[in-house]
Amino acid sequence: MVVKVTQIRAVSGKTTAQIELLFRQKAAQLRARIAEKMADSIVDRSPVDTGTYIMAHSAGTAESDAAADRTSLGKPRGRSAAQFKELARYNLKRSVSAAAIQASAVVYFRNRSLHADRVESLGWPAPLFGNPNISGPGPRRVYSRTRGMFGQFLDEATQELGFQTR
Repeated sequence: MVVKVTQIRAVSGKTTAQIELLFRQKAAQLRARIAEKMADSIVDRSPVDTGTYIMAHSAGTAESDAAADRTSLGKPRGRSAAQFKELARYNLKRSVSAAAIQASAVVYFRNRSLHADRVESLGWPAPLFGNPNISGPGPRRVYSRTRGMFGQFLDEATQELGFQTR
């Protein structure tokens, strides 16, 4: 009895080193694109009052031990969001690009405003401005909502970069 074996060539004309290099390049592109999508989401979800919070976003490859140092104290309130969004987007994407170059590092997003915890999770309960009958906005959960969209960002980025997924 003769057994016929069918064979196919999975990757043609490439050495193992070339395949590994191509894979690493594609993985770096995917990683950078997801980080850019996260940066866009962070900026789009950020409230603008004085501009301090939206301009205090950054990304890096290490957990920050730097203290929050940006304050809204004395700045005019009710500023236009359009005034800050594009500059904040540019600044955050620039720091994302610098972080994404280091392919093996984790990218961390952070906000260095003194009121970042209020925007993310605490809100401004009464009394606001010393008035017990006034409270401010609730938490916006900018970072947690962005993190919750990771799967969507992954799907979008894989399609944009031409990956085939199942």
